[in-house]
Amino acid sequence: MSSKGKRKGKRQPKPRPKQVEVVAAPKTPHPVRTALKVLSALIVVGVILYLAVTWGSIPDQVPTNFDAAGQPTAYTGKNTLLMAPVVGALLVLVVSVLITDARVWRFPFKVRDEARMQANAIMNNTMLLLTLEIELIFVMLTASMTAAWSPNSLVMNGLMAAVIITVVGGNVLCWLLGGQRKDGGSSGGPGPRPSSFDAPPNSLGRRL
Repeated sequence: MSSKGKRKGKRQPKPRPKQVEVVAAPKTPHPVRTALKVLSALIVVGVILYLAVTWGSIPDQVPTNFDAAGQPTAYTGKNTLLMAPVVGALLVLVVSVLITDARVWRFPFKVRDEARMQANAIMNNTMLLLTLEIELIFVMLTASMTAAWSPNSLVMNGLMAAVIITVVGGNVLCWLLGGQRKDGGSSGGPGPRPSSFDAPPNSLGRRL
């Protein structure tokens, strides 16, 4: 038998499975996201400047709680005021880094591959808006502690409600855009499609 006949039954290499390509985030920043980041950063800088200018006149003990009449009922050291700008600056920095990776967000539900980029964009905007709202809460608390006045309950409750609405609303929008039920059914779009997206090992998505 010829050598050609012997090689006739040689196994062919198996085709490699197709990889799902992850489209990188656009290099040009969205103007709304830029505005939200700038506003949050300006608030942090404003709180730092305010504390730097007024630090000498702030008493060693500042109020942290007020009664119904607006009178202080609990105090703490004024060094506690430094937490607002420190935490605020870290929050702005971390969120600004996270939104630069289009693969970062892991949702509490499956997202169809074709809708993942849009869902990530919604979540990026959600996180930036949430950061701005938290910074505004820090401003209210800092002003209240340094000026010894009870913050307006309507404003504080409104800010807290805005935080909850932002978190819940962002996830709901992502679910409506391309979420999938556990049984494989889709919440939107034509027909169910199982998600094959898998973030690479070095992606920030592995940490969330």
